Amino acid sequence: MFRINWSKDKTGFLTTWILLGIFLSAAISLIVLVVLATYQGDWEPYSIAFKGVIIAWWVLSMVTVIVRIAIYRTWMVRKREQLKREEQNKVES
Repeated sequence: MFRINWSKDKTGFLTTWILLGIFLSAAISLIVLVVLATYQGDWEPYSIAFKGVIIAWWVLSMVTVIVRIAIYRTWMVRKREQLKREEQNKVES
């Protein structure tokens, strides 16, 4: 996972680190909430916070993946158009 080459795949490299940051933030937040809830002995006040952290983690992860897919799709379309133009230039020459 961490062997992604920056010079070959900038989008994949950045997306990997963004997803890792989102995951670590969510994990640390959940650990803090569990510690606080255990210390106070009452889980009810933290139930909304638990759900909020999990939902935020899921939504941010999905948005990151969808943006990555959109970037790759744009790159693929541009590459295909470039190849078509190169083929047309070869045929015309």
